[in-house]
Amino acid sequence: MHQIQAWFSVVALRASTLPLRAAAVRAGIGVGLLPCFLGDADPLLERLTPPVTELGAEYWVIVHRDACRAPHVRAVIDWIRRVFDERRHELAGVEAAP
Repeated sequence: MHQIQAWFSVVALRASTLPLRAAAVRAGIGVGLLPCFLGDADPLLERLTPPVTELGAEYWVIVHRDACRAPHVRAVIDWIRRVFDERRHELAGVEAAP
């Protein structure tokens, strides 16, 4: 973490959204902390550190008990699970995006 703190000792821009932060880093404004799946997929960007585990997150799908068995709701839940399963290494920063 000490190396990251040294890079962020001078703030060139504070971005309130992820797309703005990614665009600023891509434009060369400076170094920025981006999700691995976003930075790894961009050929103009280079990863400087391993994934920052403290920034990991768990994601939950919250569905009302009465709706969770409805076919259209179930289809969305299954799709979300499938996408996260298929891309788990990419999302964790273990494997670079193609």
